[in-house]
Amino acid sequence: MADPLAGAGDRVLVLMRGAPGSGKSRLAHEILAAHGARGVVLSTDDFFAAPEPAGGGDRSNDAGTPWAHGPAHAQPPAPAATTATSYLFVPRCLPAAHAWNMHRALQAVKLGLSPIIIDNTHMQRWEAEPYVRLAMAPPPASPGVLGAPPRHAEHHDRNQGHNQQQQQPRPYSVVVVEPSTPWWISRDVDELARRNSHGVGPETIRQMLGRYEADFSVESILADGRDRR
Repeated sequence: MADPLAGAGDRVLVLMRGAPGSGKSRLAHEILAAHGARGVVLSTDDFFAAPEPAGGGDRSNDAGTPWAHGPAHAQPPAPAATTATSYLFVPRCLPAAHAWNMHRALQAVKLGLSPIIIDNTHMQRWEAEPYVRLAMAPPPASPGVLGAPPRHAEHHDRNQGHNQQQQQPRPYSVVVVEPSTPWWISRDVDELARRNSHGVGPETIRQMLGRYEADFSVESILADGRDRR
């Protein structure tokens, strides 16, 4: 497979596209492995994922609430060597999950990480617009880790604010990547349902594909956003 980031520069934001089971997330991590000395994969699904209790312990106290933690805990989860991961999708929490992932992307841009790989399904242009606008007009850089403001932030702002205003960070290039698996190219709904790890069924995937917008260039994403305003 040709390198999808070839010629994209040293500051790249990748928009993955694909239904559950398409091979999108596997491809995202392959790209990160090839380019990720200072990169990160960010998925809204991370909001609904958490390590299993040691020994497969009782989850009866979860009460149907996702065990993700909101913007204050925006450090992307590090994969554990021996711990399984549970996934609990709660539809009413989806707006909060998208806001949480956007916050993580904002922090990654402030840190100058690259590539920043947004591993969401992105069936429609409006879903990608906030990430595209962030990439094209990044905020001033800040030190620290994802989700944690720098120590003595007020003092830092007073002393560095003027310089930051004069030195606007360079924009990120935006690259759209889809998997080339045969079952995604053929839109094989049954195979997509069989392969995805979150139990998304054929009918749900069929509905998602019905919303798929073929024109997904950066220009069309921005134009779509202007049309909706």
